[in-house]
Amino acid sequence: MARALCEGDRLLVGLNTGSLRVYRANESIDSLGGESSPVKRPSSQPAPKAVELLREQEKFSKYKIEQLAIIKEANILVALSNYHVSIYDLQTYELQETLTKTKGASAFAVTSNIVKDLSTGIPSIVSRLAVAVKRRLLLWSWHDSELSAENPELTLVTGIKTLTWATGTRLIAGLSSSYVLVDVETSTVTDIVGPGSIGGAPGQDGGRFGGVGVAGIGYMGLGGTSPKPLATRLSEGQLLLAKDINTLFIDTDGNSLGRRQIPWMVAPEAIGYSYPYLLALQATKGTLE
Repeated sequence: MARALCEGDRLLVGLNTGSLRVYRANESIDSLGGESSPVKRPSSQPAPKAVELLREQEKFSKYKIEQLAIIKEANILVALSNYHVSIYDLQTYELQETLTKTKGASAFAVTSNIVKDLSTGIPSIVSRLAVAVKRRLLLWSWHDSELSAENPELTLVTGIKTLTWATGTRLIAGLSSSYVLVDVETSTVTDIVGPGSIGGAPGQDGGRFGGVGVAGIGYMGLGGTSPKPLATRLSEGQLLLAKDINTLFIDTDGNSLGRRQIPWMVAPEAIGYSYPYLLALQATKGTLE
């Protein structure tokens, strides 16, 4: 398995072979009646499977699937494979288009938000797709289900490693040794300053070892590569940045919230948030904390 994506009761799994598997998560029969009135299952009836395979698309891609995301309002599935971003029909999983401008892509991020028209006050759903191609940030948008003809792009100071939407119009870009906040409407790029490997002085990107403390250098020496600059949205208006063993809580303007760092001894492979828990995947330990 390379990547997994959960949407409602569906679990989409992208494999290293390029195949796509679609599973359905089934609710336990014993839990349907609740604690007060549990449903009794006949002893002769087999227990339902927790996960059921619904479909396998063997020729979804010729290469390993690196990332998956859904833009439900546009009825599309977005996939990163072989350094290209492609668009698929969400119902048939058939390829609609490979975005040729994304050749060399390393990451993407999607977001959907309700936006009111300034002149009419009528709300619509605006979905955005941001793609990182080396130093370039490429942008697409859908208004309800209609793709916009505009396809703007920005060039940042160094190569983009990760992308995370902070709001419907603001994006956190993790660079090699710092983070920046990008406003996609105004094209404003703001440096985020934090402890250790989070980022140095404004306007600087100190290279591979820029701003990394002793513990961070020791960790990188084990594998010879620098951990990815991670980010995840928390409660409304708050985000967490994590690079090596350093962390920084910020608001959607990129300002520090002044909270203490999380005492990780080892840099996490991935982070996420599900109220009220912060989740960290520790690849070296093989655990989820």
